Amino acid sequence: MTRRKGQRILAILLLLSIVGTDVRVASATEFTENVEDQTEKEEEVKKMAAENGGQQVEDSQSEALSDLDISNGNKEENGVSENNPEKGDKANSWRYKDGEQISSKERYSQYTTWPTDVPGAVGYGIDVSEHQGVINWSKVQAAGVEYAIIRCGYGQDQEEQDDDYWYLNANACKQYGIPFSTYLYSYADTVAKAQSEARHVLRLVSGYDLSYPIYYDLEESSIRSKLSTTQIADVAEAFCDIIESAGYEVAVYANTDWFTNYLTDSRFAQWDKWVAQYNTSCTYAGEYNMWQCSSQGIVNGISGNVDLNIDLGASITAQRNIVVIDGKIYGYEGKNQLFGAQKIGDSWYYFDSGQDGAAYIGWRKDGDKIYYYDEEGHLAQGAKKIGSYWYYFSENGNMYTGWRKDGEKTYYYDAEGHLAQGAQKIGSHWYFFSGNGNMYTGWRKDGEKIYYYDAEGHLAQGAQKIGSYWYYFSGNGNMYTGWRKDGEKTYYYDEEGHLAQGAKKIGPYWYYFSGNGNMYTGWRKDGSKTYYYNEEGHLAQKATKIDGKWYYFSSNGELQ
Repeated sequence: MTRRKGQRILAILLLLSIVGTDVRVASATEFTENVEDQTEKEEEVKKMAAENGGQQVEDSQSEALSDLDISNGNKEENGVSENNPEKGDKANSWRYKDGEQISSKERYSQYTTWPTDVPGAVGYGIDVSEHQGVINWSKVQAAGVEYAIIRCGYGQDQEEQDDDYWYLNANACKQYGIPFSTYLYSYADTVAKAQSEARHVLRLVSGYDLSYPIYYDLEESSIRSKLSTTQIADVAEAFCDIIESAGYEVAVYANTDWFTNYLTDSRFAQWDKWVAQYNTSCTYAGEYNMWQCSSQGIVNGISGNVDLNIDLGASITAQRNIVVIDGKIYGYEGKNQLFGAQKIGDSWYYFDSGQDGAAYIGWRKDGDKIYYYDEEGHLAQGAKKIGSYWYYFSENGNMYTGWRKDGEKTYYYDAEGHLAQGAQKIGSHWYFFSGNGNMYTGWRKDGEKIYYYDAEGHLAQGAQKIGSYWYYFSGNGNMYTGWRKDGEKTYYYDEEGHLAQGAKKIGPYWYYFSGNGNMYTGWRKDGSKTYYYNEEGHLAQKATKIDGKWYYFSSNGELQ
């Protein structure tokens, strides 16, 4: 063995004794190529140390480092070391072990769908990555997913670290109109790496309209074992500053343990929080506006499990949402509470400042106008049955009273807004309204009774000419048929209610009725012809004794 080689071996052994376990030898093969066996090596080291008195060993340290690649174990390629978990996305956290999602067997029971009793909930969504594979977003949307947070990648700005399904998922959400945003899993342990991670996100989100902040996913276990809480905040600030300077909203994702024990620097107060806690409720004591409540969600269109999230006001698109708190209904636009008359979705509400902004339920009077809000706070519009009565509300919700015309149909609502049905006296006239409130005009039959209502819906009473015929209707509007006596006058109405006029055979007898329908009795002259009608109006025929004298009448009643 040469003297030079022996000096290098001695340097290696001395360096190993100094740096200890933090040094990584390149490989056992490389080492044994320089020393034939351990015994020979030890003897050579002792001999050289004695001959040189430790001389030239220091000069050989740099060559030893080169041979053994012992620079804190970091042989980096594009800023990512081979031993760094970022290489190959070997994530380790409460959710991952060496890059694989932890089996549900290692977890306690979780929600498989979103809980619906979470105070302040305004939306229900999922977060996905390439782990979910190809997703049928049409089915996902139909299953009730209202938004999605999609992983765009992990670590620094290298294309091989893009999420393989980012573009596929983002484009599908855009196609189906599903609000979405993104998150990036961070491995950054320096400010420079965090800045690269920010550039990674910006490269991928370019051209997309995001509905939620960009989320910085802080959960990698190796980071908190390396950095102090201040240094973690430095990393987060470096990432967030670049995202914000590009015009995007930014927020931080972590679980309750991280937020409570590691993300404690005051700088974290400036960013919204997305908190993961797989429990029946989120117990994080700080402020947050999204809760990841489960990793075991079951959603049609996704193979396997998926993370479930509840939006508590995280959206940045100022969407208007209804929030139910302690049974009361409130309205929000983004994070801002709404008051007064407000439209959310397809419905109008009234958020009463006198009730801390809670939605009005029931009747509300505003001057001369009256409004009604159902049990969900929706303003009544159009026809609405409330209790046992029907009402009608204008487009702006004002309750109708009085007459309402709808095409050819006419309705009436009394002073309390009740829809008129059946026989109703309005003013000095009677009307009749069908079960759906439509005002009758024309003829109406009710059993054996017949009524008539004119063009204005007025019930016909007394003598009425309808078309070319005269009719008579009683005080309650029932049409007369048969004989009617009015003082000394007598009238007759056929089975259709027509007033008899002129010569009329009724039963076996002929009668004669004047132009106004009054039945004749006594003598009647018609040109050169003379007729006689007895006290019952019967036409005299053949021999008839009248006032003690006999007369003879032909079969058609003409006096002979």
